[in-house]
Amino acid sequence: MDIKSLHHVAYRCRDAKETADFYTRVLGLEYAMALAEDRVPSTGEPHPYMHVFFRMDDGSYVAFFELPGPVDHGMCRSIYFFDPNGHRLELAVDTMTREMRQRLASVSGAMLEEWSRTRKAPRHADWVHKK
Repeated sequence: MDIKSLHHVAYRCRDAKETADFYTRVLGLEYAMALAEDRVPSTGEPHPYMHVFFRMDDGSYVAFFELPGPVDHGMCRSIYFFDPNGHRLELAVDTMTREMRQRLASVSGAMLEEWSRTRKAPRHADWVHKK
């Protein structure tokens, strides 16, 4: 990985909708996009997750989710690891095109609503992980 800047920093959250409300209403960040699946892309393990992204002014993101292992997300390449202090970290390199960014942004609201109701991975952005 050629690390010159960060695509996003990711943290785990317990409620994606509550998190989105806080980061948009209280902190004023843009809720930019979401990804979700029923299985971990790197391992195939059955583990539904919702990954929500909030855009910063410099184009980077703060994101929330839980997903172990190095992964090619289709929009970025990530590696997950623990630092010497035991903090679980993710480093990601942006591989997204403008069209991908626009397409993901257009479905992010609907995805968050569906996730909040069902706690099942919405299918709106399945195309990102399809090779």
